[in-house]
Amino acid sequence: MLRFLVLLFVCVFLFGLQAWANDLVLYVSPLAGFRIGFPEGWEVENPPDTFDPTLMLSARSGEAHVWVTLEHRYYPSFDAFREQVRSDILLYPGVQMLSEGPAEVDYVPAYWYMFSFPEGEKEMQGILYLFFRNEGFYRIICWTSKTSFDITFPTFRKIVGSFTMRGEDTSYR
Repeated sequence: MLRFLVLLFVCVFLFGLQAWANDLVLYVSPLAGFRIGFPEGWEVENPPDTFDPTLMLSARSGEAHVWVTLEHRYYPSFDAFREQVRSDILLYPGVQMLSEGPAEVDYVPAYWYMFSFPEGEKEMQGILYLFFRNEGFYRIICWTSKTSFDITFPTFRKIVGSFTMRGEDTSYR
């Protein structure tokens, strides 16, 4: 009986992972070659119409926004990039750093910063993941209103978790 329950648990877990991966619409950046997924119904600009040469992709759904940037500037190390990003965040008036820590994106070391900032009459909250990949420094910046951040955060994690530089799959957009 115990073996049956373990087998059932493993099957449910594996099918759950497959369903989790399939609930995102996947996009390939024509500018940088990475792949990233968004829930059905998100508005995705790939590539975005912008004057910012570092912005590779932008997406939004209601108040929730995600940007992916890529910089080819020289930083002597990932730590130097991380410190520069922290300084960049704190340049904006009213920004408060809430927390930070190590992470992993597409099997490479990453770092994240969670912060809040005012935008007009609203208080916003964001999380920014940064990492180094294929000679480039990436930022995945996710933000929404502070009141909906806790509800949206699992979606942001799913989006960031879908980022990859691997594989060729023609089902991506």
